[in-house]
Amino acid sequence: MNASMQYFVGEFDGVNFVNENPTNKIYRPDYGPDYYAAICYNQLPGSAKPTAIGWLNNWYYANDIPTSPWKGAMSLPRTLSVRKENDQWILIQKPVSQIAQLRSDYLMKPIALTIAGEKRFNLNSRQFEMQLTIEPEKNSTSGVRLVAGNNHPFEIGYNEATQTLYIDRSKTANQTSNENFKKLNHYEVKLPFKNNKLSLRIFFDHSIVEIFANDGEAVLTTQIFPDEKDNDIQLFSANGKAKMNVHARGIKSIWQKP
Repeated sequence: MNASMQYFVGEFDGVNFVNENPTNKIYRPDYGPDYYAAICYNQLPGSAKPTAIGWLNNWYYANDIPTSPWKGAMSLPRTLSVRKENDQWILIQKPVSQIAQLRSDYLMKPIALTIAGEKRFNLNSRQFEMQLTIEPEKNSTSGVRLVAGNNHPFEIGYNEATQTLYIDRSKTANQTSNENFKKLNHYEVKLPFKNNKLSLRIFFDHSIVEIFANDGEAVLTTQIFPDEKDNDIQLFSANGKAKMNVHARGIKSIWQKP
């Protein structure tokens, strides 16, 4: 069961397309459950990179998510480029630079720490941008849990042994009664380190989480529906320590009063 997209990189002469990536591997623009039908805009200014916006929902449970009056939303606009690594063309996606104009005050000032076990912080917000860098010990599993209050966390983690980035929403609150939502709760992608580090840029907006990893090499997008008081975050590391650098800033609304 999968509702997702796939991309190909190659040359098209108007008749034939020649794929320049291995044909035995599937490349996705997003490795989470809730990004689909992305549209890349043309007629942009000459200095602008290709930009895409996707639909944040999943047809297997789209009508049953606990939101009203809307069902789904649109993603952050993403600039697109490609980069060749290990004989593969990788799609690089980054939030458009204008997103920085929405930043407000620090909810969590930059801090460097070593995590062994768990450490909890209260951001008192469910609308923020977080930047997190992780240097995990060998064979450890580490990361961050959002909406960690009341034992309903959404987990973003990295398994060092398998070099796999994953998300898990199986414990979050207010899950729809649709059985498909419950089945589609764990997603992952193979993602090697960059300079022995994993970098995550996480956008959280009440019911939507968009995670840009390693400067846009992989993206995972998901919907969660936390309780209003589930504002805590929790840094964690199991089976070993992890060095982390983290900070978070509030994000202002895009809707400006006239």
